[in-house]
Amino acid sequence: MSHAAFARVDGFGNLISHSPEVLGMANCLDSSTQRPRTFGAYCFKLNFTPTSVIASPIAHPNDNEFAPILYTAANVTGQFTKDKNGRGVECPAGFQHAAVVGRSGAGDGISVPPGGFFVTFFG
Repeated sequence: MSHAAFARVDGFGNLISHSPEVLGMANCLDSSTQRPRTFGAYCFKLNFTPTSVIASPIAHPNDNEFAPILYTAANVTGQFTKDKNGRGVECPAGFQHAAVVGRSGAGDGISVPPGGFFVTFFG
């Protein structure tokens, strides 16, 4: 049986709409401190195990060439990426079905597009 789900995250990092298969979203954790990252890296809890995740930024009047590029991961356990400062990023327990991280050149290298993004999950 195949599954699909979607979610929309706004430019402030809020989950504003989603299909019933999306059970929740959490901020990723800093691997060394286990504290939630404040912005730009998100983990999702689904009612199925995805095999692929696709994220697309939403157009916004403040877009420019420095907007973050979205990267995705499915079935995330442990540290799956690092920020620009070398700090590990991971998903909290219960939210390890998928992750979306916005990579940018500013700050610690993790951000979200001004218009937010859509994410689609397939399994």
